[in-house]
Amino acid sequence: MHIDFLVKEVGIPKSRLGKTIASFPHILAYKIKDNLRPTVAYLHGELGIPRERMGKLVSTHPQILGYSVETKLRPMAKYLIEEVGIPKEKIGVVVEKCPKIVGCSVDRNLRPTVGFLLEEVGLTRAQVGAIVTKYPSLLGLSIEHNLRPKIHYLVREIKVDEEVIRQQLVSSPQLLAYSLEQRIKPRHRLLIGKGLKLGLHSMLAPTDNMFYRRYGDGKKHTPAIKKVTAISGGNYYWQKDPQASPVMNAIPLAADSGRA
Repeated sequence: MHIDFLVKEVGIPKSRLGKTIASFPHILAYKIKDNLRPTVAYLHGELGIPRERMGKLVSTHPQILGYSVETKLRPMAKYLIEEVGIPKEKIGVVVEKCPKIVGCSVDRNLRPTVGFLLEEVGLTRAQVGAIVTKYPSLLGLSIEHNLRPKIHYLVREIKVDEEVIRQQLVSSPQLLAYSLEQRIKPRHRLLIGKGLKLGLHSMLAPTDNMFYRRYGDGKKHTPAIKKVTAISGGNYYWQKDPQASPVMNAIPLAADSGRA
C-alpha cells in the first residue's frame, strides 16, 4: 500500500523510490490515512505546492512527510508569514527551495537568525522577508559559525560599508552563504596582493575558474586551503554540529500511533 501511495499519489518516480525509502525508512511506519495523506493534502492544498512537483520534493526530502501538520508544518508556516514577513502565497515556494528549513526549531534556530539580521545587520523586516523568500537557506546558517564571522570580516577587514552589505543581501542573499575560509578570505588576499579592489558581488559571485583565470595569473582553481573544522562543520543548523542550535526532527512512532 505504501509503495502505491508514494508512486501514484505523491508522484515519486519508481526509479527514485528505493533511494527515497532508504534515506527515510520510517516513512513506511506511518499510516497512510491518518498521517501521510493529510500531510500531502496540506502541502498541496494550503501551501500550494503543485502535485506535479510533489514527487520531486518528497523524493529529495522524504522527512517532510514525517512532520505533523498541526504541531510542526502549520506553526512553521504561521511563523514565516507573521514574523518573517513572507507572503502566504510564497510559503510553498520557500519550502520547495529549502525543505530542510521545516526541520529547524523556530525558537532555537530561526527566530535568533531573524533577530540577528534585524538587530545586528540592520535589515528591515520587509527586507528579511524578501531575502528569505528569495534564498530561504539563509535562515539555516549558524550565527556563531557562519553569519557573524562573515559580517565582521566584510566590515573590519575588507572595509565594506554596512549599507552596501544590506543592499547586496537584498539583491543577492546567496553571497552570505559562501565560505569565509575557502572563498572570501583567499580572494580578498589575492586582490590585496595585486593592489585591486572589487565590489562585493564581483569578488564573490564568479566561479573559481572564472575568478582565478582573471585575477590569479591564469590559474584555473583556487589555491589549496586548509579546512577549518570548527567553522565548516556548523555552517547550517541541519548539519547537526554539536555547537550549533539543534534541529527539531520529526520522531517516527509506531505505525498505529500519531506523529510528533
